[in-house]
Amino acid sequence: MLNTHHKKLLQTDVLECSQDFVMSLPFDDVKKWRRGNWIPLKQYVGPLRKHIANMEKSEITNVQLWRKNALTGTCIFCAQQEMSATCGAKSSTVIYIEATDMLKDFSGKRWVIDPLTMLSNIRSYRVVTLGDGATTKPQQSSVVGLPDSWPNPEEDRFRNIWWSAENALKHCLQGCLTNILHHMRAGNDALEFKRLSTLDNASLLRELEMESFPSKVVRGDGRKIDNFQKCKWLL
Repeated sequence: MLNTHHKKLLQTDVLECSQDFVMSLPFDDVKKWRRGNWIPLKQYVGPLRKHIANMEKSEITNVQLWRKNALTGTCIFCAQQEMSATCGAKSSTVIYIEATDMLKDFSGKRWVIDPLTMLSNIRSYRVVTLGDGATTKPQQSSVVGLPDSWPNPEEDRFRNIWWSAENALKHCLQGCLTNILHHMRAGNDALEFKRLSTLDNASLLRELEMESFPSKVVRGDGRKIDNFQKCKWLL
């Protein structure tokens, strides 16, 4: 950010003393400043250049909620920052940051947001690990072999039998459980669960020759079906 918003800092010893710039300086130095006094900034340019260079080679790898203002919603994170040295070695340090922008980036991912915003998680030591996620390449077809046939090589049994790049029908839960059954060597039961769990409610009741779902599958208003409970019931 400093390299983008304060380019003059790297070219001259005189610049407007903005709030962002002041916040980048050591607090022990800034608290001694007095209005109307000129401060030589040249002493800060070298360390700041080094700091900018280090930040360009660093990334935040782990974050946990440390403090939260219940009135404003402001969160303070305890984060682990990993830096790469020129020789290829890496070092890490712990920093405390107010990261509103980070929360915006993950606003659609509840499994990331909840540990970083809920009051009950303050100093609970629940850590969110930030990274690229799975790096394996998806298979070329939606079903890889049959779950009840385990061909060689042995690693074939570690592949998921059901995946979708688009997941337009939002079958996250059904796909997860189907693949778990596959990896548990459930055989044709995995495919049968996939078939039943993706039927619409009326078709499923007809298939099972039932008039209605159990009460634990139906939500409070009696009109909506809890997909998670339905999948548990099918299992």
